[in-house]
Amino acid sequence: DGESSSGIEKIIKYGAHTQAEKQSSQVSIFGGSGGLETPKPSLHNCEPWPNLEKLKFEKEVIGFYLTGHPLDPYKLEIKHLCKPYRDVEIYQNKEISVGGIIGEVSIRQSKKGNQFALFALEDFEGSLRLALFGDTFMRFQHLITEGTSVFIKGKVKERYNSPGQWELSPHFISLLSEVREKEVKKIILTMDLDDLSENTVTELHNLVQKNEGGCELQLKIQYKDKTDQKQQMRLVSKTFRIDPNSEVIDYLGMMNEVEVGVG
Repeated sequence: DGESSSGIEKIIKYGAHTQAEKQSSQVSIFGGSGGLETPKPSLHNCEPWPNLEKLKFEKEVIGFYLTGHPLDPYKLEIKHLCKPYRDVEIYQNKEISVGGIIGEVSIRQSKKGNQFALFALEDFEGSLRLALFGDTFMRFQHLITEGTSVFIKGKVKERYNSPGQWELSPHFISLLSEVREKEVKKIILTMDLDDLSENTVTELHNLVQKNEGGCELQLKIQYKDKTDQKQQMRLVSKTFRIDPNSEVIDYLGMMNEVEVGVG
């Protein structure tokens, strides 16, 4: 309180003074520098930014995310429930889902006076331009704000007055944070039979016991038969149901012998 200089300003001034001292040709009779040594600046004791706020500032300052990505908590949903943006056009006249973080938003007005939204949706690999009209705009406009992570269902339709050009027309939008609870009905763990050790079984058993929930738990065990052909055996747990929370998914992701999927 009461100081007029920010931490960055103090550091810049300190750096400038230090460089000036090094470049000075004045030397005292004792062999030291002629001037007084610049004291190191005292910095404010500040609370760290929340991760999402830090990532937002990184993007604003340097143009990209440096220490992570806002969608990192939703890798499971993006990978298993959403289509890649680059594949949207191949799903002509079909219903698909995409997910991402909302970028630039523009609210406009049609000739009839109705509002609509044009916005960018960004994931780990790129961006997708989308538009929201009519009742869909009225129902979901509160979610169309920059920085919001969303899950979008829609139909790939031919663009109005542009034959041969296809785009995703949204009809449902929800927060990505709500998708796992509403959309994920089962957790599927795929493993090779050779990796199914007693230690792995014990580790999975303890994890499931500590995280019982509403999702069905399935195991896919892969093995080779006598003819060296790859086979698969699907097992459904009748004893346990699992909670697909972030801690569970992160833990399973660190187990090299287990591949995680959803259904």
